[in-house]
Amino acid sequence: MEQTITVTLPDTHVLIPKVEFERLVSNSLPAFWTMEDLIKESKLSRYKIEKRILEVPRFNKYLKDNDIWFEGQGGSSSHYFDAELMWKFLKDYKKEIYKGMKK
Repeated sequence: MEQTITVTLPDTHVLIPKVEFERLVSNSLPAFWTMEDLIKESKLSRYKIEKRILEVPRFNKYLKDNDIWFEGQGGSSSHYFDAELMWKFLKDYKKEIYKGMKK
């Protein structure tokens, strides 16, 4: 059964396609994130990023093979991530990454 509804959007809101929203988000991201940026954006601690993402063999391989994660030569700022691709990775794998975490 098909139904039609009318929705009034306030002047402060717009309705856009999901593809356009994702394009706007990706254009608003910097080119690269540092580890500190990833901590801020993911709302995960450094420990959880390492244990739930970087040390998981298949995630590690995926991130490196797809040029998402670049490791430097030591120090906390030696991790760099392609911001757009890492944002998409977090979105695509959020159930696995955030599994068991309290909101």
